[in-house]
Amino acid sequence: MRWEDLFADLEQQWEALAEGERQAEIAERTRAEFAQLTLVDRLRGSEGQEVRVRTRGGQDVEGRLCRVGADFLLLAPARRECVLPLHAVSAVTGLGDASVPEAAAGTVRARLGLGSVLRRVAADRSQVSLVAADGAVLNGTLQRVGSDFVEMAVHAPGDALEAARSRRLTLVPFAGLEVLRRDTEGSGL
Repeated sequence: MRWEDLFADLEQQWEALAEGERQAEIAERTRAEFAQLTLVDRLRGSEGQEVRVRTRGGQDVEGRLCRVGADFLLLAPARRECVLPLHAVSAVTGLGDASVPEAAAGTVRARLGLGSVLRRVAADRSQVSLVAADGAVLNGTLQRVGSDFVEMAVHAPGDALEAARSRRLTLVPFAGLEVLRRDTEGSGL
């Protein structure tokens, strides 16, 4: 009887040790897998959720995370859309636990960049409010978008006629852009 108790005890110890090793292996694989994720992968996993984004310049933007591109976020606070370049993001609060890698997001969607979004805004002549990296706010209409900059006709909000006549173009490098806001009525990003 004592031998049976001894063997049963050894088997329990062996099973506990094997289970501990299995758990350690799972934890290590989880850490290794997580280490492969990018910022964009993590953000994509929270599309549709309410988040708060803090920019490097101190802007706080809260809203539903609508889209994550290769180098931008699209948030939808009440009646406005906000495009934020990823380089301007310093923190994001409210993310879920999910992640979506590029392969699962689809190649075209995953590679859609800030320039493409800004060209769409320029094409529909939406009036926008652009917050620059230094905190300056420019109101107007995007005119042209280059590979790493945008040209904006600066004018008073609501003054579409002035936008058409404006020769006062302000060039803003993508690196100097923190937040681009526009009203959502009539827009279609």
